[in-house]
This record gives sequence, structure tokens and C-alpha cells, in this order.
Amino acid sequence: MRKWVERLIYLVFTFFIFRIFFYVFQYTYNKWDPMTPEWDVITFFIVLPFMIIASFIISAFAFRYAFDRRDA
Repeated sequence: MRKWVERLIYLVFTFFIFRIFFYVFQYTYNKWDPMTPEWDVITFFIVLPFMIIASFIISAFAFRYAFDRRDA
């Protein structure tokens, strides 16, 4: 049961990190809006997967640090 709760907290934390990345990207995109189909393809196939991967990596490091500090 504890493992499931940890996984749920991990996924929620990852989702919030992704939302932060998405808001930053959205703000940047609104400031500089090229309005081309090529940019939409780049966003969908390069930027979006990078944001997803980065949010999982950052949350994994945060959880590893939190649980290592708790056991010490």
C-alpha cells in the first residue's frame, strides 16, 4: 500500500512539474509566435516529449533526494 501511495504522489508531482514547463513554454510561445505549421510539428514531436521526459527526470531526482534525506 505504501508503494502505491508513493507512486501516486510521484505522478502528481511529475504532473505539476510538467504544468510549470508547459506554462513557461506557453508564455514564451505567446511572446514569440511564428504561426507556421513547421513550428507546430517541432512543438509536438520535439518540445512536448522533452518536457515530459524532463519532468519525470526532475521528479525522480527530487524523490530520490527526499527519501535519502528522510532515511539519514
